[in-house]
Order: sequence, then C-alpha cells, then structure tokens
Amino acid sequence: MMRPLIYFVMKALKSIKRTPALTAATVGMLTVIFLLFNGFALISHNVSTQAERWISSVRMTAFLENSATPEDAQRIAAEFTKRPLVTGAFYVTQQEAEDRFLGNFPGSKNILEGLPKNPLPSSLELELNPENIDIASLEQLASDMEKLPEVEEALYGRELFSKLTAFVSILRLMGLMIGLALVVATLFLTANTIRLSLYARREEIGILQLVGATRWFIRWPYLIEGLLQGFLGAAFSILITWLLFRASLGPLADVLTGPFGQIELQFFDPLFISKEILAGAFLGTLGSFLALGRFWRTA
Repeated sequence: MMRPLIYFVMKALKSIKRTPALTAATVGMLTVIFLLFNGFALISHNVSTQAERWISSVRMTAFLENSATPEDAQRIAAEFTKRPLVTGAFYVTQQEAEDRFLGNFPGSKNILEGLPKNPLPSSLELELNPENIDIASLEQLASDMEKLPEVEEALYGRELFSKLTAFVSILRLMGLMIGLALVVATLFLTANTIRLSLYARREEIGILQLVGATRWFIRWPYLIEGLLQGFLGAAFSILITWLLFRASLGPLADVLTGPFGQIELQFFDPLFISKEILAGAFLGTLGSFLALGRFWRTA
C-alpha cells in the first residue's frame, strides 16, 4: 500500500518540478484568492464577535410612573425574573438616576439645578439571558412590561439592536457568497493547470496506456498534484494573513478602542485554519478530477 502511494507522490512532485513556473503561478493565484477570502472572513469574524457581544449585553430599562413605589418595583421584578429571558432586575431610584446622569454628563449639572424637582424617573433595569435574546422575545417582554399601570415605557435600544442583528446576517450572507466564489475560482485554476500538464504529456500517457496502465494508475499523480496546489495555496494564505494581522494588531486596536470601547481583535481559531487548509486540498483534488474527466472525454 505504501509503495504505490510513494510512487504516486514522487510522480506528482516530479510533475511539479517539470513546470515550476506554472505551478508557482497557480499556487500564487490560489494564495491571493484565499487571502482575499481570509481578509473578509477575519473582518467579518471580529465585527460579528463585537456585534454579538453588544447584543448579548443588551439590557431593558422600564421607566416607572411617578406614583410607583419601591414595593411596586420589587413586585414587578419578582414577577419578570421568573421568565427565562430575564436573569436579574435592579431598582434605580430617582436620586440614583440623577447621580448617574451627573456622573456621565458632569457639565450638565446646571440644567438640573434650574428645575424645581428631579425630572428623572425611577426605573427597573432587567438583565437578559444572552442565549435567549432575539427581537421577538424583546418586543414581547417590552409589550408585557408596558401593559402594567406602574410602567410608563420599556426601552432596550430597539433600533440599534435591529440594525446590529441585520448587519450580522448580511455579513454571514456575504461570507457565503464569497466562499462560493472561492470554490469556483479554485476549481477553475487547478483544473486548467492540470489540463495543461495533461496535454503536455499526452505521449507519456499514451505509452502508459499501451503497456497496460489503468486510468486510475495514471490519474493518481495528477490528483495528488492538484491536492498539493490547493493545500499550499490555502496554507500560504493563512501564513500571510497571520503576518499582516500581527503587524497591524497594535495600531488597529488603538484606533478602534476609543470609539467602540475595549476591542480585542481575534485571529482565526485552529479549527477554522484546519478547515480552510483541508478545503483547499479538497478543492485542488476536485479540480484535478474534473480536468482528468474532460481530458479523457476529448482524448
């Protein structure tokens, strides 16, 4: 078993050595294709991770009527914390709301001083379970809260939440489309490279057939050649992406951390890297297989 495999691998390497320029051009183009995909995937991964972190930190604030008492707030909190979506509830008094406002906007102290009384209402803040958060459940919870006579309004950043979830969905759809384009481009490149190699060695293939070599015996070196091209293209793209990521990590983190809070940029995890390299090898093999099938139909 090992001896034929070694023979096929050596034949594939010999074929690559015969056409170094063609092989290098193919691997280089595959690297660029995978590199473009990696760039989008890396941006999408970090943006989606950040958006999902923001989504998972969503809180609902129920502003209470002036007539609502702390006992009313405790009763409402006890009722709604029984729901799977709600993990905790905290009562915020008018004084605490004023202290928060002045802490966040210290320059606005004179605004409150000119008013006869504290205009900020007391509220009930609900902590939500990230695993159960979606737009429908949030809408239902807000609706149920606002039905209570003690609650004036329930807010959770509806517009921002909707935009973030829609944005994440669009990113995933774009990733799927780019992935499909990557598949087509990889198959096209490897198939054309193997087809050129086949036509350059038509006479050698004819001699092998005359001496009794089976089609699969002839095919295996070319399949391995396509596998190696796809593997190298994907592997080189991961390496270049990592080098670019490491080089730009510090400056990007400094730029983004201010406007968007604390940002921790992440590289691909080992599972994603393994899947991409295996996908490159598989697509290279499949492209070779398609080229071989067409070669035998036209030979």
